[in-house]
Amino acid sequence: MQEHDIQNLIRLHVSKYGLATLFRGNVGQAYTGNDGNIIKKADGTVIIKNARPFKSGLPVGWPDLFGFRLIEITPEMVGKELPVFCAIEVKQQGKHPTVAQKACLNYLKDNGCFAGVATSPEEAESILSLTREE
Repeated sequence: MQEHDIQNLIRLHVSKYGLATLFRGNVGQAYTGNDGNIIKKADGTVIIKNARPFKSGLPVGWPDLFGFRLIEITPEMVGKELPVFCAIEVKQQGKHPTVAQKACLNYLKDNGCFAGVATSPEEAESILSLTREE
């Protein structure tokens, strides 16, 4: 099973059980040029003269899935719900997060977010649990 397939399983599971609202982070690299340097040919080919790369998306190491989870505040704390940011780095079984991904997840956890690495919907559920053990 590929990471993309695991991501979809996790998003469906989390949504089905109302555990959190998760979004898939997309990143990429493309090439651009000045207006006069982009030529579109009849066959659909695009030529970019003096092309320069640009990166789009989230910071290096950012988790694959992120969003928020509502938790109920006790009456002493006004009794309202508030969103708590959560992030899940999805990996295939046996694969490991990069140093940058680990650093990002640790930063998020250190700042009160729900964050971790999951290879299945059940692991994602554990990351999002208020009672999980570190």
